Amino acid sequence: MLSRRFAATGLFPSAVFALAAIIMAILPVSAQTTCTMTVTSVSFGTYIPGSPAPVDSNGNVEVRCDVLNGGGKGTISVVQNHPIYGRCDAFQDIPPGSYSDLVTVTLEF
Repeated sequence: MLSRRFAATGLFPSAVFALAAIIMAILPVSAQTTCTMTVTSVSFGTYIPGSPAPVDSNGNVEVRCDVLNGGGKGTISVVQNHPIYGRCDAFQDIPPGSYSDLVTVTLEF
């Protein structure tokens, strides 16, 4: 029997495992699976130091798995979106400049 392993780290592991369970349930052993992720960045724009209001932003991680049935019955696509939320708290006393960070998401199948 062919074994497929799914793992995730980061913000949404349970959702990726749910996607893996769906794919495993609908696939025959001879199917070929290709998964991709598309990320929309979280961007806060310009923050005014000492601002009394927080600045919120959001992004998204889309996981798309395309399954080609080895029996010649076509392709099945499964897409799940995982929102990412971020906030710069109010009253931050930070020096001017550009800030960035990196979140790593790993999908194994």
